[in-house]
Amino acid sequence: MLRSFESEIKQLHSKLEAVEHIQADHKEELERMELLSGSLIIKERKANDELQLARKALIYGMLDRTSNRANIGVKRMGELDLKSLENACKQNLSKHDKLHVALLCSKLKDEIVNPGWYPFEIIEVDGNAMEVLCEDDEKPRALKEEHGEEVYALVTKALRELNEHNPSGRYPVPELWNHKENRKATTKEAVEYILKKWPKGKLKQKRDWRGLK
Repeated sequence: MLRSFESEIKQLHSKLEAVEHIQADHKEELERMELLSGSLIIKERKANDELQLARKALIYGMLDRTSNRANIGVKRMGELDLKSLENACKQNLSKHDKLHVALLCSKLKDEIVNPGWYPFEIIEVDGNAMEVLCEDDEKPRALKEEHGEEVYALVTKALRELNEHNPSGRYPVPELWNHKENRKATTKEAVEYILKKWPKGKLKQKRDWRGLK
């Protein structure tokens, strides 16, 4: 009876040692995975930083070398389209009111970048918070009533872009843009466009883009 009991104790002891050994192996494996995960996160952050730096360089390099007629170019997000605004205003004004149109455009441009004017509100849609233009804001409502839907659409479009791309700075920012599809261009699209369209000599020119924001 005693021998049987001692045998069971030894078996239990052996099993306990085996479990402890397995736990030690698992702990080492977990530590190894944590180190590997940390290393991958650092590499991913470094790759993302390099990609953003390359994107800024592309924006700076293409800023003055492309136009809206190009498929891929640079668009200043949050900037009021003054030409379209002038055309829209002229529909409601006589040919002798060019000065009035210019003053209105200048005023609206200043209003858009004014940090004290924030005509947005947060609403809940399907359980998610969403920021939208406040229809009850006095300025947009007065703008629509006085100058019509087209002027209102141009101003609110610039406001939405500014709120999306630079809400804290409140000034237009350049962004790679696919004019053909009216959306943000990918870095790959911009690189492919440069390689395809630009003369090789221009690609060798060096420019200092470190101060780009």
